[in-house]
Amino acid sequence: MKKRLLFYGLLKTVFIMASITVFVFAPFRAASSFALAAGNSRARIPANDNVVKLPADLRICICDSMRTAEINIASSFSMTIHDSSGKTVRTISGTGLDLRVESVEKSLPAVIEYYSVLKTIPYSYFFNADKKNSAEVTVRDLEKKFGSLDFLTYGAVLKPARGNFTIDNRSLFLAKGKFSSEEEARLFCNRALEENAVASFAHPVRRSGPGYKIRISVRYSGKNVAKPQKDTIYVTGSIGIGFSGEAVVKDVEFGRGEKWHKFRQSRYSGGLEISPDQHGTVQIVNTVALDTLLRIVVPSEIEAKSPYQAICAQAVAARSEILSKLKTRHTESDYDFCAGTHCQAFAGLSNSTDESDRAVRETSGLIVVSGGGIVDTVYHANCGGLTECSNRIWSAPYDPALIKVSDALDSSETDLSVSEEALKNFIEKPPATYCSVPGACDNPDKFRWTRRLTIEEIDGLVSKQFQIGSLREIKVLSRGASGRIFGIELIGEKSSARLYKELPIRKLFGMIRSALFFVTTEGSGKNRVFVFHGAGWGHGVGLCQDGAKGMAISGKKYDQILLHYYSQSRVVKID
Repeated sequence: MKKRLLFYGLLKTVFIMASITVFVFAPFRAASSFALAAGNSRARIPANDNVVKLPADLRICICDSMRTAEINIASSFSMTIHDSSGKTVRTISGTGLDLRVESVEKSLPAVIEYYSVLKTIPYSYFFNADKKNSAEVTVRDLEKKFGSLDFLTYGAVLKPARGNFTIDNRSLFLAKGKFSSEEEARLFCNRALEENAVASFAHPVRRSGPGYKIRISVRYSGKNVAKPQKDTIYVTGSIGIGFSGEAVVKDVEFGRGEKWHKFRQSRYSGGLEISPDQHGTVQIVNTVALDTLLRIVVPSEIEAKSPYQAICAQAVAARSEILSKLKTRHTESDYDFCAGTHCQAFAGLSNSTDESDRAVRETSGLIVVSGGGIVDTVYHANCGGLTECSNRIWSAPYDPALIKVSDALDSSETDLSVSEEALKNFIEKPPATYCSVPGACDNPDKFRWTRRLTIEEIDGLVSKQFQIGSLREIKVLSRGASGRIFGIELIGEKSSARLYKELPIRKLFGMIRSALFFVTTEGSGKNRVFVFHGAGWGHGVGLCQDGAKGMAISGKKYDQILLHYYSQSRVVKID
């Protein structure tokens, strides 16, 4: 057996408001696969030796599912074309490039399998004397309920260029599979919840990659060339493009599935890559430095006119979330993050502003940590007065940094999980909160909202997933402490169906603003209307962006804002 090496590093904690320094030691083990040394389990945990040296360039998918595309570069460039095996077949360099993907001649979709992830555990737990036993107990308990498990591991050990410490965001997925479709995996998840009280989620795994054959046209000026060159090329692999200035990508899609869905021209720096996406069509990936990404993400996530301290809080939260999720998102693809709200809103260089650039510079290297690890500093538009525990919204371990927080100005605590009457009163007669401070919420409809669906409209939405006949009643099965709904029963004229999880519930009803709502009905028969009375916008975990603005308006600094929404945490500098 290979000797396992254990390294210790130190993490310097920086308190913005006080001159206190605390040293935290975090272990990093370079692992080979290993068996659990407890009970009758035959489980073997796969190796995860991934190491990322910081600062690292990030791969952001700016668009996919395309059959045509156009890129314009005015500066000097270098382009490398590969075949499907990755072999370089042609290089082109010069000044001024106009590239068009004219058509997709052939498509070969990726082969995707699905697993139901029953639990996620920090990978480092298996090398920590205080955590190892509980991790092994978790595995054995799930094996008793579900039989042998499948294990998937993601994430990496992040090693900053300066400082003798590491950040370990590796995780282990305890899963059951494989399933041939996402729907089949979701049905297993529902049974796991109903029969064993285990919240789980469907997870895709790529078994074989996609392919394509595309036809591109290029026009460029080269060295010692009297006139621009034109060429038509057939490509079966990736196209990498490096450039000294900026690239313009036309018809980039934003807000897919949202009401604000649109296409627009966007500018990017760094590098671009054209390659096949999961469907065998075209995707474009932008390779960009972290701080350049933040300069674009921060003003895309929070309005440029927001108070400066709120923008700073957003910059630190975005940096922490990116690093906490590096090598853990879109694991079935070949990029780090998408450019949508699923990952980080990344709309191109035109979105950067002076204030957000300043905030990124002045908070450079700052992240949020808790218990020796980096916090997954998620955020949302408006909490409606209460945030929710992350383990209730997602199938994640309990995280003391991501628990329910009251946004009330008087810090009053409220539990809305047990009384529907209290829930209705909270929505109809809301307390004074940071996210409703004058000037914080630019759209009052985010804080409290109403949506009306006719019986025809709601039946149309429900029938996309369930064949229960015309809807008669929406019965709430469970709520979190913030009042957000995590389970509903749909009672129809023919049968009934159950649906779990915050996001699927919101999607079922046409992506309503949050799962913090109650429903009333008006009229009868064909004139019946379901009225949703709701609060907040988004999943409700972590930083409330409108609340951050309200706290800044009230005189709070960015570190105070962060520590309000991320409990038992602290702000540290990693470089």
